[in-house]
Amino acid sequence: MPYQTYSSLLNQAGENNPTEAILLNELGISIEWTKVGAGIFKGVLSKPIDLTKTALIIQLQAENRIATGGFINSTTIRFNNCDRNNIIDSRDWVSNAVIEMKTFNE
Repeated sequence: MPYQTYSSLLNQAGENNPTEAILLNELGISIEWTKVGAGIFKGVLSKPIDLTKTALIIQLQAENRIATGGFINSTTIRFNNCDRNNIIDSRDWVSNAVIEMKTFNE
């Protein structure tokens, strides 16, 4: 394969930190997710990744909702749960948000 993949589904409700169901983890990492505020989440990776070779996809599976965010640095992801006008959503829930990273080989 020309790349290695990390793929999971993220869920969160109320004041709880997000939980994830890992679908594939070829990168050998773990992510500790925390709720920063209403609709704002941070994921800390267990080890750094090469940002020059890694693509990150965050996708919400809900009508009229979008995800914004990305890498803050090589060990931290920020994810915002937004409404269709790109305003951070004050409703405290995420259902099966797709988190996928692909790190490409040399």
